[in-house]
Amino acid sequence: YNYCRGIDDRDVSVNGKRKSLSVEHTFSEDYLDMSILKEKLQAVFYEAENRLKKYPNEVFKSIFVKIKYADFKSTTIESQLSFNFLNIERLFEKRMLEKKEKVRLLGVGVRFFHQDGTEQLCLPFS
Repeated sequence: YNYCRGIDDRDVSVNGKRKSLSVEHTFSEDYLDMSILKEKLQAVFYEAENRLKKYPNEVFKSIFVKIKYADFKSTTIESQLSFNFLNIERLFEKRMLEKKEKVRLLGVGVRFFHQDGTEQLCLPFS
């Protein structure tokens, strides 16, 4: 009864493993100029790279770029490439070729790989 009203007195569990890490920057103005956007993307990338130093033992499952446009619609492009600026830039360029509109926000991140017991089982076919 209380949960549907937003009342929940249970303790918050903070023991879960981090599944991803990302950094986003929202701009004070919208940009369409690719050279400016690539500079902004590089700044976001370096901030993400810096934060990832706190997780030296994590294995990356994928990298992604998030773009929010001036009309507040957003898109994310993800790939199983290594985390470096060249790959981030390629993902960004690919998405911008598909939809070239003014950008309000850029984000860069990684998803971590975890063995959590939910991997697909191999069935013996004979």
